[in-house]
Amino acid sequence: MRDNDATDIDPHRYCGFYTQAQIREVVAYAKARYVTIVPEIEMPGHSDAAVAAYPWLSCGGERIGVRETWGVSEHIYCPTDRTFTFLENVLTEVMTLFPSVYIHTGGDEVPKAEWERSSVVHQLMAREHLANYDAVQGYFDRRIEAFLRAHGRRMIGWDEILDGGVTQSATIMAWQNTERGIKAIRAGHPTVMSPDGLLYFDALQGDENDEPLGIGGLTTPQMVYGFVPPAGAIGIQGNLWTEYIPTPHQLFYMLLPRLMALADVAWSDERPRAWAAYAQRAGAQYAWLTRHGYPFRIPNPSFTLAADTAVSYANVSSSPRTVSALTSSAQVTVSINDDVPGATIRYTLDGSTPTATSPAYTAPFALQLDSAQAHDVMAVAVLPDGRISTPSALHVERR
Repeated sequence: MRDNDATDIDPHRYCGFYTQAQIREVVAYAKARYVTIVPEIEMPGHSDAAVAAYPWLSCGGERIGVRETWGVSEHIYCPTDRTFTFLENVLTEVMTLFPSVYIHTGGDEVPKAEWERSSVVHQLMAREHLANYDAVQGYFDRRIEAFLRAHGRRMIGWDEILDGGVTQSATIMAWQNTERGIKAIRAGHPTVMSPDGLLYFDALQGDENDEPLGIGGLTTPQMVYGFVPPAGAIGIQGNLWTEYIPTPHQLFYMLLPRLMALADVAWSDERPRAWAAYAQRAGAQYAWLTRHGYPFRIPNPSFTLAADTAVSYANVSSSPRTVSALTSSAQVTVSINDDVPGATIRYTLDGSTPTATSPAYTAPFALQLDSAQAHDVMAVAVLPDGRISTPSALHVERR
């Protein structure tokens, strides 16, 4: 994430809403494609919009402005009967629009400062014998869970709902880490794995200087493909939060091809997983995406070196796109590979970024290594429609 980008884009006003007719249209569209839409109504945290409209929903009761930046707020729902009536009315409307068995109630990132200051919460704790504020959230979650269950639905929530206690019928979506998912499985909960970082597709896919704005970190298709869900998980989920995604084009760029790797992990039982075999299968999908005009992140070309002596490789920590290679040989043979059928690899030998008119790679080539000189090879993949990948860099030195 580049400096100041977050504050530059956050205050922009986002407007609009879905009518009930539009929701039904979206649900029907998804159903025709064998997709079930699971609605999420966040509670008790991430509720600033509701509290701004109805201040009595919070324990403080003060009027707050509509939030202009994303993140965690201390304004949360107060566990009063009036609040539960409000939320039950909201969920009743949600259930009329979404036939999903699962209703997601959030439950993550709930700061408890307002509850700690609230006499209403303290009275609740005494009456219900709640030992701490996590237990208050557990009380909150179980009331909502019981309401959903009475209407033939099932609660699904982020893994924080474990901390205060919910029944085993509640499904857990483990986002904080894999260990939280294992804890949920051992406690008898149906569990969906969605660990932060590895399966968060708002993370960058390469060097931040080459990529559109993201929340930070690095998640490549190879990293996604290497994820092994723990035994007992009922599924996996990739998350794509859109705080930094202003257009559908960028959304697809962030999803693809990482979503392809995630689907292969979810739908295959291959053990151990072999990236080379997957990459070969993925070629047909890249060709399909290209034919149908889908934006996707073009995989970076990769390098393979052959030499008389061993070659050691390492990624340069400051730039995920750069591979550094060391060898004692006086000559290395460089092969450049790409996963997209029909793409042309363009390369340079002077460290400059290739363009669509740079020399085309047609066969492996030799580099003569002088002990006093390093070599920098740069490569991009150019699709038939003219789109160009971000560059890959190879830095070769003789020991």
